[in-house]
Amino acid sequence: MSIFNVIGGFSLEETNAIRGLMKKLGKADKSEEDIKKWDKAVSKFTKGALENGLTKNEADNIANDLLGMSSYSFNKSHATAYSYIAVMTLYLSHYFKKYFLASVLQNQIDDSKDVFSSIQSIRNQNIEVFPPDINKSGVEVSALSDSKLLLGLKNIKKVSVTSAEHIVERRPYENLFDFITKTEGKKIRVDVIKALISVGAFDFETPERKRLLLALEIFWSNKKSIKVKEKLQIIWDKAYKEAMSIKGLNVDNSDLKEFENEYLGGNFFTSSFPNNLLIAFKKLKERNLIYYNFNEATAIPKKIPVYIQNIRLHTDKNGNEMAFLIIEDVLGQTQKVPIFASFWTHIKDVISNNSFCFLQIYKNEDSYMFGAPRWISNKKEIERMAKAIL
Repeated sequence: MSIFNVIGGFSLEETNAIRGLMKKLGKADKSEEDIKKWDKAVSKFTKGALENGLTKNEADNIANDLLGMSSYSFNKSHATAYSYIAVMTLYLSHYFKKYFLASVLQNQIDDSKDVFSSIQSIRNQNIEVFPPDINKSGVEVSALSDSKLLLGLKNIKKVSVTSAEHIVERRPYENLFDFITKTEGKKIRVDVIKALISVGAFDFETPERKRLLLALEIFWSNKKSIKVKEKLQIIWDKAYKEAMSIKGLNVDNSDLKEFENEYLGGNFFTSSFPNNLLIAFKKLKERNLIYYNFNEATAIPKKIPVYIQNIRLHTDKNGNEMAFLIIEDVLGQTQKVPIFASFWTHIKDVISNNSFCFLQIYKNEDSYMFGAPRWISNKKEIERMAKAIL
């Protein structure tokens, strides 16, 4: 802009128009109209340059250099601002890591971005992320220690910022009944309490979330307009005892995953894999023998521990039976993987729904595949690879 102003004699308003035009001409697809506007601007620029003592050749060279630069350039203030942010981010992420990561995770949640990947990235830095706790969580994501982050109360669906602030102000809570009486009439609706129970915010009282939800339902239907704490305690004790005595309300992993999906928007904390298997898999990962989860997969085939959720049979174009598997990794991520007929023939009798196994997986662009990223004509090699499933 300064060059067109000082050398070419353009007004400041005109130089801003030239800046916008150069931005368009820096793209691969240029319109004929913009090219004509540029040629006209160069003619005016050359005239001004000649009046300022430059030669036509010098003026043309300057114009051509400016046009070439327009394909990728930005001004000093723009570069300074981004550099400042980059250095500040680097400093905070090193010296105040736990607070920095808590802030990043909260930002991802607020913007409805890929929270799952953020949590896994944090875990890869040896920092664990925990579900909300009624007595420990802040309104937003917070740092419990150098190695522990805790989701905030407002990160739970149904819990507003106002509700979260009311909850924090009235802590601590001895149990669910204490919570109900302390927050009564403070904009804490029954659906907020259900959400808190479902994500485990009251697990310190009992991990039997389904029974606690039932106790709440019985209590809420019987308390009506009663306000006297002693009378409410009697109603609660009766509801709690009834809920705890009912058989068949045990919580399993599928329940926990359903709760997380509904109220946290993903399976962040619950895995279908038992702890003893997870410990074994981590040891194999340390020895670089397996991929631990889908995020680690590359174009190189390697075994990955999976839980088979569903097998759907299909007939390929040659009339042969193949299958599509819905598989889950140790982090709770699911993928759809095709097993082509050449492989399916050898493994269909050794895998089943709701079972654990190792599958040889590789990543092909955005898809996950079983087998190897090359054509295999040797039947014995196909059989060997297929039967490597454990």
